Amino acid sequence: MAIEVRPASADTWPDVERLMRTPGDPESCWCQVFRVPREEWEERPVERNRDDMRALVEAGRRPGLVAYADGEPVGWCAVAPLTDYVRLASSPYFAEVRPEGDDPSGRWAVTCFVVLPPARGAGLVERMLDAAVEHARVNGATGVEAMPLDVDNAAHVTADELYGGTLSAFEQAGFERLAQLGPERVLVLRRF
Repeated sequence: MAIEVRPASADTWPDVERLMRTPGDPESCWCQVFRVPREEWEERPVERNRDDMRALVEAGRRPGLVAYADGEPVGWCAVAPLTDYVRLASSPYFAEVRPEGDDPSGRWAVTCFVVLPPARGAGLVERMLDAAVEHARVNGATGVEAMPLDVDNAAHVTADELYGGTLSAFEQAGFERLAQLGPERVLVLRRF
């Protein structure tokens, strides 16, 4: 199986749309939950999430990467400047858990993975994560952070709960633990 990972663009919108229509969180969230203030999220219609993702992709903002296996779209990884994720960038909780002196200026964040069921278990998340780190680096990021699931401490592990990837995948990609985000999630960082 030949794997290729490339930034989302206006040309790949149909592939992004196909991936986001995966049952579960993708088809309702469209990787917008961290881009919207918490107080606005509950009342937000799914159609607006889709329209906002489409606007980002078609405007050339490249809010993520699309993975292809033998030319077919099989995966998505949301990666963008941390400042694009208003819920994370402005969160008093994240400011509080960061180690003293930690300055997230210039960082990007990986917030979400979507892998179609037939492609799961083939190392696609790791390939997309490597591509996301490189994409952020060449676009001027000072580092990349994420909030993966620590499956060893998770009460339930479902496909939807794996949206942020696993702690082990991030550690294998050279990320370090920055802060504990409750018992199941860890804030991790890969510095450049």
